[in-house]
This record gives sequence, C-alpha cells and structure tokens, in this order.
Amino acid sequence: MVNSGFEQKRFEVILNGLEDLYFSKTDDKKVMASMDQMLPSIYSSMENNMDLVDININLNNVINSKLDWHRPRETFDLLLDANT
Repeated sequence: MVNSGFEQKRFEVILNGLEDLYFSKTDDKKVMASMDQMLPSIYSSMENNMDLVDININLNNVINSKLDWHRPRETFDLLLDANT
C-alpha cells in the first residue's frame, strides 16, 4: 500500500477494518474465472523477473467484470473514500 501511495488516513481506515476481517471459500464462478484469467499475466511477469509489488499493482489496475467493469484499485479507493 505504501508503493501505491496510500495516505496515513487510509491506513487507519484499513487497520480499523481488520478487526472484522474473515476469510471464506467462494463458489462464485465469476470470481474463480477472473482469478484464472489473471494467472497467465502473473506467470509471465514472474518469468520476466518483475517485482512482486509491481505485479500486484498491475493486477489491481486490470478491469474486472466481477466489479462491474471497474478496476479493483478504483473500487477500493471508492470504499475508502466512503469511510474517511
């Protein structure tokens, strides 16, 4: 998040949200399909010795059908803005 330029206020919102964090399995086929579609990009980036931080930043800027054709980073920014 530091490499993505997050402000201190946003870190605080994220850390406060971690109190309610939980993980679960998904059976949503759109989520699974979008993850599968990311794999070739990830593998290619790794083969080209791309830094993992840069790979993550790139993936967060790829338009995603599950997010109504928005980028994950944009959606995350909107959620953070609503809570700051």
